[in-house]
Amino acid sequence: MPPWDLSGEARAAIKLKIMQKKECIKDLEMAIKRLETDMLYANMDLTKLLEASAPIWLLPKELLARIFWLCCRNTKIIHSSWGTGFRPLHSLPMITLGLVCKFWHSLVNEDPLLWSTFEMEDVGDNRVLDHLLERSSSVLLDCTLSLPTYPRDPSALLTSSIPRWKRLSLSMYTPHKLDEVFGDHLSFKNLRSLEISHICDWGMPPNGSSEAVGWTWDCPQLVALKLVYFPLEPLYSLQHLATLTLAYMDLSHVWNLLKACRNIRSLVLEKILGTSLGLRPVLLSHCHSLCIREVNEIGNMDVLMEHLDTPILQMFEIGWKLSSKGRLLQLVPLVTRHSLMQLHIQNLCFPSEMTQTLLGQLACLQELVYQDDDLLAGDTTSHILFQNLGLHCPSLKIVKVEAGFEAMMHVLDFCDYHPGLERVFLTLLIHDGARDFEVVQSVR
Repeated sequence: MPPWDLSGEARAAIKLKIMQKKECIKDLEMAIKRLETDMLYANMDLTKLLEASAPIWLLPKELLARIFWLCCRNTKIIHSSWGTGFRPLHSLPMITLGLVCKFWHSLVNEDPLLWSTFEMEDVGDNRVLDHLLERSSSVLLDCTLSLPTYPRDPSALLTSSIPRWKRLSLSMYTPHKLDEVFGDHLSFKNLRSLEISHICDWGMPPNGSSEAVGWTWDCPQLVALKLVYFPLEPLYSLQHLATLTLAYMDLSHVWNLLKACRNIRSLVLEKILGTSLGLRPVLLSHCHSLCIREVNEIGNMDVLMEHLDTPILQMFEIGWKLSSKGRLLQLVPLVTRHSLMQLHIQNLCFPSEMTQTLLGQLACLQELVYQDDDLLAGDTTSHILFQNLGLHCPSLKIVKVEAGFEAMMHVLDFCDYHPGLERVFLTLLIHDGARDFEVVQSVR
């Protein structure tokens, strides 16, 4: 007789116990599944918490809006008059940012400043432009317009937004009269910066002279004006204009414009052409910064030096083309008349006696910027400048140099003997044999 009981009651009891154990296993499996589900939700909550505590979400709303503006400020609306391209509305960077999350979507919709800066071709009807103008609300606009040879009439919404323009950069392939494009006697009551360029098909200003274009726009708040081969003749005085930049213009047109801008504080002249017959000196009593770059003719430089009367000039920048170094003689009369605090010079020769005469008038000089691009010709006169600089300019605090190896050696010697300099910026230009330059920079 076996030791275990094989009766029906014993079997039933064992089966019952097995069933109970299976039920317990099912209950444990259900509990494990519930725990796994709870753990999954807990991990999701933890992920959300970690995402919410990420640095991007801790940024102030104003700072995040500023970052968005930096991403959207170069928005380009491609809609040329010949129909080669059109940017769909959903491809705008503002729309893309709004698709990231609800918070970013609300931020993009609430900030009209994101929609106020754009660049476009032509000024005709464009639904993308209309959308930007509507979303920008009443915020002042920053516009960059590129007009084709035959521009279309501006859209009604664009014309109605003109009083909101704060900055306008306008380039054109044909020197259209501005009144013909936008209409005459318009009021740009908030326009503070205006840039107009006449360019060729390859992107460079054309050669030769151009007829002056009459200007009837009313810009009472204009403080900065830049003209590239686009001579304007304002019909009234630009009393609030503070910064004037003129390039590729005839000397007579420059003079006519200066007579209407007597209160400018900063004047930049670049590649000025023409003759000086009949010109009279112009008094710029408020001008403290004068920059003359890439002068092609020595005679023009003499005229500019002699006919621009700037009694409170503090910063002067002068630069010649690489192929023709300028004469130091032209600098002496101007420096003698002023107590310059900043002097920027490019491609200038320094004879010994003339250099000492020049530096003797720069006792108040605090910043010197020296640039010599002509690496193939070698350096022959920069050592005269830096040998005498410390003797005549005791107030010098900042030196910025961009030159080749020979000139840089003289600069390093000068810096070693004058540890009182507060800032030194050095850029070494190295010629690689193919007329390309490698740049090595150093800041102290």
